[in-house]
Amino acid sequence: MPQRQLLLGTLYQNIETNDDSGVITNTASWEFNEQSEDDSTVSSTSKGIFKIEASYTFQSTGRMIYTLKNHLVKPIGYNLPSDVPKLVSLLYKSIPLELFDPNNLGMDVTFMDDKIKIVRISSSQQSSDDDDKKSLDGVRNIFIRSDSDI
Repeated sequence: MPQRQLLLGTLYQNIETNDDSGVITNTASWEFNEQSEDDSTVSSTSKGIFKIEASYTFQSTGRMIYTLKNHLVKPIGYNLPSDVPKLVSLLYKSIPLELFDPNNLGMDVTFMDDKIKIVRISSSQQSSDDDDKKSLDGVRNIFIRSDSDI
């Protein structure tokens, strides 16, 4: 039986504000199981974190517009992944696109209370070269504060 190659942990979001702009960092832990070429047994397991950093500004309508700043793959421990492109490809497939590549996406935020927020994604109509991002228009994500009892 084949082993799962990537186990994605909890996704956390940190927001740093500076009046009408700021930085949002999405962080997920991961465990990457690499298999040997000759059989399907796990030959190496590495662990780490993946960070996606984006800046944001507010439009006059209140919509947040994002610009991707950086992706960071950070192994934890001494066992490093030998196939980093494969790891990043699996992370790309596992993390919602609006978090992995928020470039030029608009986000409308509704705070339900001090613990829950709902983010509605709006794609830019000018980005005709990116059909994947157009399909995100109207997607909603729900975030719950980590110190919440929910």
